[in-house]
Amino acid sequence: MSDGVLPDVLGTGLYTVFCGTAVADASRIAKGYYAGPGNKFWSTLYATGLTPILIRPADYALIQQYGLGLTDVAKNVSGPDSSLRPRDFDIKRFTDRIRNNAPDIVAFNGRMAARKVLKRNEIAFG
Repeated sequence: MSDGVLPDVLGTGLYTVFCGTAVADASRIAKGYYAGPGNKFWSTLYATGLTPILIRPADYALIQQYGLGLTDVAKNVSGPDSSLRPRDFDIKRFTDRIRNNAPDIVAFNGRMAARKVLKRNEIAFG
């Protein structure tokens, strides 16, 4: 199985797994999750106390030692949600990985990821 554009950061015993739709092109180029200019993912984790250090996008694998994980629903492509095709989404792979790793919480970082997995058109923020 391919690790995708960026490999998952998963394992048993995780508190929260953050799930995006697909890796952004900036993250693919930088080889690090949430690497786009202006992306506040890592600074928000630090500011809220979810991580005791400010993790750099290239050091994304460090997130696991704080009980957190990362994955995407469209694992083998990169780009904006608007560029994704139905065949880019691998819901079975995602649900199998989540079931096998059994995190306490799955937090969708994007409405499209939640819509695809939950099979719902209307998804509220929060």
